[in-house]
Amino acid sequence: MSAQLGVFSVLLVLLMAPGLVVGLASGLRGWIAVTAAPLLTFGVIAVSASAVPSILGRWSIWGLLIATVLAAAIGFGVRLVARRWVGADEPKSPLVPWSRLQHAGVAAAVLFTAALGLAVTARATHMLTDVHQFWDASFHANAVRFIEETGQSQPSALKAINDQANAGFTYPNGFHILGATVLGITGAPITIVLNTQSALLAGLLALSIVGLVRVAGGRPLLAVGSALAAGMFSAFPYDLEFFGPIWPFATGLALMPVLLALLIHTLDNLRPALVITAALGICGLVTLHPSITLAAVIFGVCYLVQRWATARRVPLPEVGMLIAAGVLSSIYAVPQLLGMASTAQSDTFEWPLHDNAADSLGQLFFLGHEAARPQWWLVAAMVVGLIGIRKLKPMYWWLAGGLIFSGLFVLTTSYKGPLVATLTGFWWNDRWRFAALVVPAMVVLAGHGLVFARDALSPLLRKTPEQLKLWQRLAAGALVLVVFGVLSNGFYVERNARRVIGAYNGGYPTVTKSEQEGIDKLATIVGKDDLVMNDPRDGSAWMWALDDVHPVFGHVLGDTPTAKAVGEDRVELFTKFNKIDTDPKIRSIVEKMRIKYVFEGWGFAAPFLTRAEGMKDLDKVKSLQLVFSNEHTKIYQIKGADQP
Repeated sequence: MSAQLGVFSVLLVLLMAPGLVVGLASGLRGWIAVTAAPLLTFGVIAVSASAVPSILGRWSIWGLLIATVLAAAIGFGVRLVARRWVGADEPKSPLVPWSRLQHAGVAAAVLFTAALGLAVTARATHMLTDVHQFWDASFHANAVRFIEETGQSQPSALKAINDQANAGFTYPNGFHILGATVLGITGAPITIVLNTQSALLAGLLALSIVGLVRVAGGRPLLAVGSALAAGMFSAFPYDLEFFGPIWPFATGLALMPVLLALLIHTLDNLRPALVITAALGICGLVTLHPSITLAAVIFGVCYLVQRWATARRVPLPEVGMLIAAGVLSSIYAVPQLLGMASTAQSDTFEWPLHDNAADSLGQLFFLGHEAARPQWWLVAAMVVGLIGIRKLKPMYWWLAGGLIFSGLFVLTTSYKGPLVATLTGFWWNDRWRFAALVVPAMVVLAGHGLVFARDALSPLLRKTPEQLKLWQRLAAGALVLVVFGVLSNGFYVERNARRVIGAYNGGYPTVTKSEQEGIDKLATIVGKDDLVMNDPRDGSAWMWALDDVHPVFGHVLGDTPTAKAVGEDRVELFTKFNKIDTDPKIRSIVEKMRIKYVFEGWGFAAPFLTRAEGMKDLDKVKSLQLVFSNEHTKIYQIKGADQP
């Protein structure tokens, strides 16, 4: 348990402290400073990730600290210069003050949801210790290990995982850099680091939504209700903990609302230093996942339409601030986006159609996507929110963004064609991602429903003495929350835990306990500079993350790899390694790459995968000598290859 507490503490500090320092130095105050802190931390990571290894030799906590100080100094310096030009930098459009009790209630709601998310994930992963069994997990785990091991934090450096020959490879690595920093400080098992990052998603979404509601002029009760709802929807974060797992995308989605909050705050106050925080926020999203940045743009356009239509004008100073933030962030963002787009084009996938349009829409709105039954009580909360929709006018634009992604969800699940591919391709035509992208809008609607129910309940206690009015309102809110908790069987903790556990112990055995035993054995016999031949389709790629043993293939390959991606030698090994007895070319590649052992695991990273062609029938290969085996693992030594 001490390892979990250590990772949680270090991760929380690293998430919050750098961004909070930069935000305060740049003039952010109150909830916007607190809620924007994680996104600004990723922004600092983004703009320094490529420079730190060149200057300091490798990425480390010291690089993050230096980058934080520099970013804070720039923000503070811009404030000082602007103060001389335009006077005091006090907010030009102060928000309606919240009372101490209201602040406390909002904070309690965020903490409650954070605890809920931690409980769900911890319950599903044996206290955050289990190995995720699905496709993307090995890549993310190996990327974290690689950055911690080598200190190479450039987005292009991750080609070392499984795209060694792809000179143009780029991958958003902010999630991995943060994890590597935690791993370097704590030395904890990598599974605990990754699962803790995953467990914080619900709390991050709640915090982010609070920042958005605050600057958009919402009631503190709406912030409370929305924060509470943020930890209950299966489609996000729990489905993305299960499916993929697409942890960087999920982290970006959890923080997307606060980027909109930063932009709104910038437009409301028109202070030059706020351009720094807005630009850092954009960079933070890009380093997590570029497709989330585009999603934020879509929500942002909805906001600008409502803002400027309501004002019946397009103020040029606001346009200027947006352009300034865009230009400043583009120095980092544009090269990254171009590189990532090029990488994505070489790794496309067309999903099969899932359902007809009517059924898909029903699954989305009734919260039954890929589930046995809907989340009826959250649906009821959203229906109540729709009844009181007139009181949600400041957030209409947010709901409009949710409707856009609802339409894209239906398109990608029910239709095919060039237009559909164009509209949905930036999100990998993936219905799971679109279902998740709708959730932030649903969270606000459901939160509003809880508040509307509480408001409707309060008048029933009109005879309460005046001095007890406050307690009456608190009692009404508590009653709504208790009733909802009972009806939802404990805020859907059990349902969501069952969802997440499917990716860890739910029938897709990629890395079993026996295989972990085999990987541990490898660590005792493989030389530091040697590679281990492995099948990229089973769980063997995890040997790198778990025990720092380097495999030939560091991630899953669904199809036969191309030389452009992995190089000609690895293509030969993938298709013909089992011909080492008779093919001198294979023997030559093995010797050149210093491959002395072969690892054969059991189970695959997806149910439709089968054994790689070059790894079939290894027990018939005379050049291989079995040196270890258990229920799910075989380790062979290549004859003629000396042990270290």
